[in-house]
Amino acid sequence: MLIIFDLDDTLIDTSGSIVPHKLESALRLMCAHGLSLPNFHEALAVLLAMNARSENTLAAVKEFLEIHDGNHSLLQLAYEEVYKNKTFDYHILPTKSAVGVLVELSKKHVLTVVTAGVKDIQMEKMKKAGIDTSIFSRIVVCEAFNKKIYYQQLIEDLRITPLDVVVCGDRVKRDLSPGKALGFKTVHMKWGRGLRQQGEGSEVDFVIESLEQMKAVIAQLEAR
Repeated sequence: MLIIFDLDDTLIDTSGSIVPHKLESALRLMCAHGLSLPNFHEALAVLLAMNARSENTLAAVKEFLEIHDGNHSLLQLAYEEVYKNKTFDYHILPTKSAVGVLVELSKKHVLTVVTAGVKDIQMEKMKKAGIDTSIFSRIVVCEAFNKKIYYQQLIEDLRITPLDVVVCGDRVKRDLSPGKALGFKTVHMKWGRGLRQQGEGSEVDFVIESLEQMKAVIAQLEAR
């Protein structure tokens, strides 16, 4: 069986161990370039709260700047800091049970990662989170968010039929719907932004809150 994993908030705890640091760095950078705030720490708390309910981090920063009459050029600075800065001088954590479960699943199944982002950054995040990249047959890092073409390429390259493919991710529309369109089984990881997402029955076959539960999902699929 081929198992395709998303990376952020599926295998690594991006929302908990990366985003707060990135937002603090971005806010300090914007302040250094002219953003005026009465109280930095109170403003950071507001920004973090906005991020928790926003579709993505950039949307949260944009909303924050609109409230504080920030220059639009500051949004580009924040974008570069959050998405392009390759420095991670803090601990990056895997999601619960991820490291051990991946090793266990790799003994019987083909594991791959399809993640959106910058390749060097995504690989560094996996390394710092303690995830052994050698257990994956493919690690695909795409800058575009349409994963369907990458999923299709994977099954063609690996010569695996859609009925033998499972895709697991935290974003229903971004990670799972493209897989469902190809005939894959889909597993919704309720972590990070995934906690607030509700997929339609046709899009999501299984829901998990920890990678530990992925073993039972795979066992159930194998038994069919």
